[in-house]
Amino acid sequence: MVQSKALTKKESDKMKPLSSITYLINNINKILPSFISMIFSVFLVYFVSILISSSNYALNLNNLNMAEKVTIVTSNSKMPIPGNVINEIKTNSPAADIIPIISVNGHLQYDNPFGGSSFNSYNVFQNDVSKLLNIFNLKLVKGKLPSLNKDEIILPLKYAKQNEIKVGQSISSSFEKNIVMDKKYIVCGIIDGPVNIAITSNEFNTSKENALKYSIMFSTNNNNLTYHIKTLGNSNIIISDYKTVKGQIHDYIKSLDSFIYIFHFLIIIVLSISLGNLNYIIFISRKNEFAILRAIGYKRNFLLKKLFKESFLLNLLGFITGIIIAIIVTQLLNITIWMPKGQYVLSFKLEYIITAFLIPLSVSLVNMLIYLRKFKCMNYENLNI
Repeated sequence: MVQSKALTKKESDKMKPLSSITYLINNINKILPSFISMIFSVFLVYFVSILISSSNYALNLNNLNMAEKVTIVTSNSKMPIPGNVINEIKTNSPAADIIPIISVNGHLQYDNPFGGSSFNSYNVFQNDVSKLLNIFNLKLVKGKLPSLNKDEIILPLKYAKQNEIKVGQSISSSFEKNIVMDKKYIVCGIIDGPVNIAITSNEFNTSKENALKYSIMFSTNNNNLTYHIKTLGNSNIIISDYKTVKGQIHDYIKSLDSFIYIFHFLIIIVLSISLGNLNYIIFISRKNEFAILRAIGYKRNFLLKKLFKESFLLNLLGFITGIIIAIIVTQLLNITIWMPKGQYVLSFKLEYIITAFLIPLSVSLVNMLIYLRKFKCMNYENLNI
């Protein structure tokens, strides 16, 4: 029988076990399966999360970014917008920021790696085209602005890349490409910026005053204006502002977030169980080591702390490596595949990094519970030495 004897501090320092880092370095073959599993799991959770959230990028381009800049008021029937609503808008918005909309003459589909959404084509007066570009911080990167009554259209760069559309080509309704247009248009220019919007300028015999009676796009800093015109217009008008648009897509975003969190939970559960079993096997192989350390005087709390440090350090290194690999892979895919097609996936998102950190944390805690249980059952008197 090996007698347990408390060590003095000097003796303890001489016989101190290997540090956590030294142990990991000296036992690479043992810890490698756990390390690789942690890297893969963190990579999978983070990469899938940012890939799914890329649909939010498309929603921002097609809807929210536009709604942040302007509010759109349209008639809800064949009757014109009430005059007091138009007067309220004119009173509270600079004249330069009020754009009459002749018509919404098309809808085009923009896709990101995970899902997509549609954006509108607006037919406006020719001298309002440049105003729209200025409001949305858009730049003409190729071609020219649409000429008056020439059935010409300008398209966003990301959409043009995605569909391999160039200046001079025509565009019309296509079921295959999810395009709905009122007629065939010639692409005269390509624009780029934070908003996806297509613009044409076919005025024909429409006057600005008449167009204002049915559909208005305006920019204002008055947050109470929307409430006032909603009260004045009642059910006779439809208002599309940031709050309304965000509410419309809220359920979709919420369902995506729910899917991501469920996915995280399942990965954490599966990984905690599988790595728990793997680490149990490693622990059994070290049983004699810990029994000897206990027998020569090291307390159980010290050994538990040592095990937790080793486990957490291993999982933390796997976590950091997995996140770095996911960011690098995402950036490489952006450069080589997605950006040439007008798509983009945000590679760094703190929210999902924090969520992914739950994986090493939960696995370390599960390991600790296993170690506690096994230390209680360990027989220090029967050592295989």
